[in-house]
Amino acid sequence: MAWADYHMHLEPDEATAPCPYTLKRIEEYLRHAHRHGVEEVGISEHCHRFREFREIFRPLWQSRPDQHPAVAGWLAGDFQEPLARYVEVVLQAQSRGWPVRLGLEVDFLPGTEQAARSVLQGVPWDYLIGSVHFVDGAAVDFSPEVTWPGADVEQLWERYFHLVEQAAGSGLFDVLAHLDLPKKFGHRPQRFPHQAFRRALEAARQAGLVVELNTAGLRRPAAEVYPAPPLLREVVQAGLDVQLGSDAHRPEEVGAGFSQAAELARQCGVSHLVRWRGRRRHPVPL
Repeated sequence: MAWADYHMHLEPDEATAPCPYTLKRIEEYLRHAHRHGVEEVGISEHCHRFREFREIFRPLWQSRPDQHPAVAGWLAGDFQEPLARYVEVVLQAQSRGWPVRLGLEVDFLPGTEQAARSVLQGVPWDYLIGSVHFVDGAAVDFSPEVTWPGADVEQLWERYFHLVEQAAGSGLFDVLAHLDLPKKFGHRPQRFPHQAFRRALEAARQAGLVVELNTAGLRRPAAEVYPAPPLLREVVQAGLDVQLGSDAHRPEEVGAGFSQAAELARQCGVSHLVRWRGRRRHPVPL
C-alpha cells in the first residue's frame, strides 16, 4: 500500500539556523518519501517557528518565573520566521504538481483560541493539527529532566487529557496529534485516567476530528506508537477516523515505522486511513 505521511517538520527541533523553507528542502523529503512507499506528504511545521505566534506563547516564558530556564531560553529564541514564506513555498510545491499538502502543527494553549484563529484564518490549509505540549505551562516532552522530576504523574496525565478535550472542542483543528504524548520518556501513570481520556475522545467525536497514529514514539524511550494499541482500539470504537504521521524532523524519518503501525491499526480495527485536501478528508482503505 502507498502511504500518506501528514506529520513532518522541515528541520530538527534543536536547529537554530534560518529555517530551510525552500523547494529544494521539500524535494529532499519527497525523495525519501518515495523510497519508503509514501506517495503523499503533508508539511506540518511547528507553529512556534513563526513570528505571528510569538505573542500567543509569550506568557510561557515571560509570565512564569518558575519556567525551566532551558524551555524559557528555547521559546524566547524561536518565532523567527514569517508564516507567509512557509505557506508560499508549500503552495509553490503544489503548483508544480508535487504530492504535498499544507498543514501546521498548532499548540493548544487555553485562553489563546481567538488569537490563534486570527493568525490561521485566510490561509488555504489542507489540514491543521492540534497538539498539547504544555500542561499548565510545563513542557511534557522537552526533556526527561524538565517537568518530570518530582511530578505527580497521575495528575499530570489527567490534566493533559483535560487539555486535549478542550483542544478538541476549540474548533481550531482537524486532527489531534500524539494522543498519549506524556509517555514519551517512559512516564506512565499507575492508574491510567480512563475517564479523562474518554471525555477527550467524546469531544473529538462531537467535533468530527481525526486522530493521528504517530510513529515517533517508536523512536523514543516510550518505544511504541502514539496512541498505544489499547487506546487506539478505543479511538476506533468511538467512531473516529485515523491518519498516519511519522513526526519526521529529518528527511530520512519520513514514513518511518509505517508498516508496523499499519499492522497495529488493522489489529485494532482500523479499516481506512484519511487523506486531506482543502480541510476536507477522504477515506482510503487500509
